Amino acid sequence: MSGYFGITDAIRKAFNETDRINTITHGNLDMIDLSRQNIYPLVHVVNQGVNFSDRTTNYTFGVTIMDLVDFDRSDPQDETEPFYGDDNSQDILHDLGITIELAIDRLKRGDLYDDLFRLTGDVGGVAFINEGENVLAGYNVTISVTGINASINDGLC
Repeated sequence: MSGYFGITDAIRKAFNETDRINTITHGNLDMIDLSRQNIYPLVHVVNQGVNFSDRTTNYTFGVTIMDLVDFDRSDPQDETEPFYGDDNSQDILHDLGITIELAIDRLKRGDLYDDLFRLTGDVGGVAFINEGENVLAGYNVTISVTGINASINDGLC
C-alpha cells in the first residue's frame, strides 16, 4: 500500500512495533479524550500539509507523543537533588525520546522504504509539559516524507 494510507499506516506500525505505546490516533487531537488514564503513552498523527510537485509528493506530519506525569507529592526543596523535581517528567521525556528514535529507524527501513517513500531531512521536535485535567509530558515532532507521484511510478499506488 502506498500514498497517504501507506504513509500513515507505516507511521502507525513504526510506533506500534516499539512495544512502548498504548494508543495511536490520527486526525483532530480535540476529538481524543485525554482525561482517560489508560490510553498513555499516546501517539497522535496529524497531516500538516502536502506539496504536489512534478515528480514527487511531499507530505508533512505532526506527531505528538505523550505520557501521563506521575507526582510523588514530595517537596522538591526537601530533596537532595531538587533538579529532578517531584515528578517523572524527565523519565517520560527520556523514554519517549528513545521511542521516537526507534520509530524513525523503523520508518527508514520498513514499509515506507518498501513503498518508495523516503523521510526527508531530520526529524525535529519540541518537548512539552502541559498542565490540564491531566499533566502530560512529551514531544511534538515533524516528519516529512517524499514519494514518487502516482503518474511517475505508473500506478504503483
